[in-house]
Amino acid sequence: MSSMDSPASVRDLAATLRPQAYGRAKTDDILDPVIEPLWYGLRVIAAADESGTSFVDEEGQPVDDFPDLGEALRLATRSAPDGVVVDGYITKMTPDREDDLVPPGAELPSTGQLLSKMLFGARRNKSEEAIKRIEAQDEARMFAADEVANLVVTDLLWLEGAWLLDVPLLERKRLLDSVVVGSVLVRPGVHVRAPVDPWIGSWRIQGFPGITFKAANSRYHPGAVNEEWATTPMPRR
Repeated sequence: MSSMDSPASVRDLAATLRPQAYGRAKTDDILDPVIEPLWYGLRVIAAADESGTSFVDEEGQPVDDFPDLGEALRLATRSAPDGVVVDGYITKMTPDREDDLVPPGAELPSTGQLLSKMLFGARRNKSEEAIKRIEAQDEARMFAADEVANLVVTDLLWLEGAWLLDVPLLERKRLLDSVVVGSVLVRPGVHVRAPVDPWIGSWRIQGFPGITFKAANSRYHPGAVNEEWATTPMPRR
């Protein structure tokens, strides 16, 4: 377990951490990877216990705009009354049916565009694709008053009075799945093991912008870059 000091309140824990950043390693170089879709949205560190919840963003700023998510997280983790701290995404990408997912702000192709692609193939403009990804990511971090926000939890950092930062990722995932009870507003993120090919088509249709590869034995280093974590754009085919 980590030797980090424990603040007096579990909800104070979120303010002490920053999310771990992805490194620049090639995904093929990640040993024994845990593979996940890359979410659009606002990445947060969240803490919850019986007394309430707190969220902070990647800059360490409080996120107070989603009281429904706070209550939903507290209820989803009520099996751990002494508290949890998690890493995750506040996102618009989680409807009742996962196969209905579409990227925020996405424009569906017209019938003519679909026919053209079938007849002549798709011509890629990588610069244009990169600009669209950045625009979609920016739009995904902004929530209108009538938009439903969901919390997808991707990592478990603290549980029942103990830091899990030095626990291997795959074990943290196992604990996460047992602690966070999925609901309409809060759920654990999906993760799979290699080969990932059977999942790519579904994830691409659902609108995910990329894929993450995380070493199964990797630890969590708050606010630091971990070269055992990497991302790659979603393959087109």
